[in-house]
Amino acid sequence: MEAWYYTYCMVLDEIDLLIVKSLLEDARMSHVDLARRVSLSRPALLARVRKLERAHIFRGFYADVGRKVLGFPITAFINLRYAQQLSSRENARIRSLAGDEQVLELHHVAGEDCFILKVCAASVEDLSGLLERVKDTREPVTSKTTLVLSTVFEKPYPRSDIGSAGAARSTNARGHGARSAR
Repeated sequence: MEAWYYTYCMVLDEIDLLIVKSLLEDARMSHVDLARRVSLSRPALLARVRKLERAHIFRGFYADVGRKVLGFPITAFINLRYAQQLSSRENARIRSLAGDEQVLELHHVAGEDCFILKVCAASVEDLSGLLERVKDTREPVTSKTTLVLSTVFEKPYPRSDIGSAGAARSTNARGHGARSAR
């Protein structure tokens, strides 16, 4: 079965939801402790975690380090607006921004703007250079940059009823959950 189909149609059962919830609470939990918590053998747990990884439920495991510590104290949002529909070359250039370490997020949006980028920079001059790279295009583009003065809070995911009894969920190709009728 093709990977996109597997991801799109996967239904999470109670054990899958408990695994997800447990790792969201403590991503450093050992496999032994997690297996005990969800009442599975270690090999059965590892098989389920691999299945969740293949389905892009788990998109990665990493340390969450503040950008200031890494030398990027400036955070900004860049809104891009193109005058006309993008050519395939320009779409490829936009997708290539994923390789730029300073571009943290890139969203294709509805409304007046076409894209919103969340970026980080070492200095205002660095941000200016990033903006020039982002706007270096053959297509007419306008931009609006908003500097973040301080972050009140950030959430890596919604903390709702993940894993609650009877909350079977399916996920689409982008990893967003949707309630599923059984």
